[in-house]
Amino acid sequence: MAKAPITITQDPKNPKNITVKLTDVPLAFADDVFEAKQGSNDDGSPRPEFTTSVNVLLDKNTEAGKAQIEGIKQAMRMARDAEWAPQNGKPGVSIAANCYCLQDGEPVDPGTGERAARWAGYEGKMYLAPKKYLKAKTQEAADREMREKPPVQILGPTKSAIDAQGKPCFPTLKKEDDLIYSGAVTDVILQIWPYNGVGKKPGGGNHPNRINASLECIKFVRHGERMGGGTRIDANSAFDEEDDADVDVGGSAAQEPADEMDALG
Repeated sequence: MAKAPITITQDPKNPKNITVKLTDVPLAFADDVFEAKQGSNDDGSPRPEFTTSVNVLLDKNTEAGKAQIEGIKQAMRMARDAEWAPQNGKPGVSIAANCYCLQDGEPVDPGTGERAARWAGYEGKMYLAPKKYLKAKTQEAADREMREKPPVQILGPTKSAIDAQGKPCFPTLKKEDDLIYSGAVTDVILQIWPYNGVGKKPGGGNHPNRINASLECIKFVRHGERMGGGTRIDANSAFDEEDDADVDVGGSAAQEPADEMDALG
């Protein structure tokens, strides 16, 4: 049975957490998932948190890619409406386009009025840049956490390993396995969630409201063309059930993000 390109699950106990599984998607900036980097504020100032991340590419021109793009938009609407209830049939808050986790890989250049890819390989793509926050507060501690208890589950393609209970499981991959790289085709699990920025700045100021994506799991599927440069999910159970879609989003045509993503509805 063919895998659904996207499945979406909303936690009934915490409807602000939307779990999304994307299948057969290429990665970019994949080396970043094996590193811990210090976060920064919108003004570029350092934050005390450390994160690991990756970019996930969605093709605007394939039926699977169109379904994934529309599904991510649906998940973003679900997260937004769970935090800011709609009023009179309209969104409860207006969020700037650059504050959504789904971005255009080839936005319009304001200088020329023409589309230009952000990076090589982003032509014809939308992309997500999900992060995972570490518990560590120093670079030394973050590096140790990445070695001893990686925050993102990075898995091989088949259950060729045995877990502590003696059951088959997906093996954990390391960078030196050379399976997770920019261009590798993978299945990815992430969580989409709203960030309410009201009063979050030091002194009580407001950060922009956002719809964020948290990186949870990556599973290698197959080799691709190499490119340059919430709650913890049980990945073994999730990937076992990848054919059972809670929401199998149809393949309607992708739309460009507006200046304000009120187009989400």
